[in-house]
Amino acid sequence: RRTILISSLTAAAVISTGSALLIRSARLSKKNHELSYDIYGAAIVSIAEKDEIEPADVEFLLASAQEDNTDAILLLADCYRNGWGVEQDYEQCFYWFLRGAELGDPLGMLGLSNCYTNGEGTQQSYAEAFAWDLKAAEAGDAGGMLNTAICYEEGLGTDADPAQALYWYLQSAENGSDFGMYHTARCYMAGVGTDADPVQAFYWMQKLADTGNAEGMYNLGLMYQHAFGTDEDPAQAYYWYRQAAEAGDADGAYMTGWCIENGYGITDTAAEWYKRAAALGSTEASEALGKR
Repeated sequence: RRTILISSLTAAAVISTGSALLIRSARLSKKNHELSYDIYGAAIVSIAEKDEIEPADVEFLLASAQEDNTDAILLLADCYRNGWGVEQDYEQCFYWFLRGAELGDPLGMLGLSNCYTNGEGTQQSYAEAFAWDLKAAEAGDAGGMLNTAICYEEGLGTDADPAQALYWYLQSAENGSDFGMYHTARCYMAGVGTDADPVQAFYWMQKLADTGNAEGMYNLGLMYQHAFGTDEDPAQAYYWYRQAAEAGDADGAYMTGWCIENGYGITDTAAEWYKRAAALGSTEASEALGKR
């Protein structure tokens, strides 16, 4: 999210003197936030070169995190959670997610929510988890919106409220969350938090399918087949089943076979492949189509 610049002085320090002097320089410059981001940048470059995190990288992250660089704070928290370059320590993980959250970073809020949900580094508390999910949602984070919706639907850390669940599912969907789109469609389909509305369910499933989501594609095929929220359209049903199959969905693959076997939405499989080949530039396929 931020442009990371590594000064020539910092780069030279990394090359010539190793991590110890660089960390010492950072600690002697507590008020220099620009240097904090240079330290973070050095850590990221080092990690990218090795594709792993080592103890020296954690030292860089710690120096930058102590200067309230939220990017460094979040990565440091994950290091403690997963034991990357440091011994696994859930209390330190919790500490750094809390620091990030208190600095207003939505990802820090979500990390803190996970700690409360799982009892990592703190006492388990669904109420605290919900409170931080809601803060992240109100800060505009789609993941926070989704978590808040789930809490409202399932009554986790708050009273169950289907209408609020739908509201936050819809907010997450409008902010591009695949899960938000799926659950919004599900709510309209089943009448969760609202009257059942097949047309709205179809609308959001279409949006999900258009992102390339295999489950959305398969469900859209079902909707076209069974006229749910739209008119029955065998050709469209077959098309979306096929798309789901090609995306690796087992049910989509089965329904694609069923459509071909039963001539549902497709009567000439050879023509379909000729069309595909023609669209890819095959003159032979175009000639074959002309003869059919």
